[in-house]
Amino acid sequence: MRLAVQIWGTDLDAVKAYARVAEAMGYDALRYGDGLWPWTHEGWTVLATLATLTRRIRLGPAVTYILDAAYRNPSLLAQLATSLDWLSANGRTRR
Repeated sequence: MRLAVQIWGTDLDAVKAYARVAEAMGYDALRYGDGLWPWTHEGWTVLATLATLTRRIRLGPAVTYILDAAYRNPSLLAQLATSLDWLSANGRTRR
């Protein structure tokens, strides 16, 4: 069985600490929420930051939006996901 946790929030120190603790506790994955609300930052940027602070835990969005091409073009979303994969050592260690 694999376990994942999810987090939302704008307190970046708390989000970073949460990611480190989740990894230390042995969780397999961490998901950060994405959206246009005041209680979250741009999710892919936060995930990229967490990729530089953790080593094993797999990272991804809890949800991500392509509301229209003016917000996030699908090709941009593909580039964001590719960049996150690269920053996290090619998707982390595969099990």
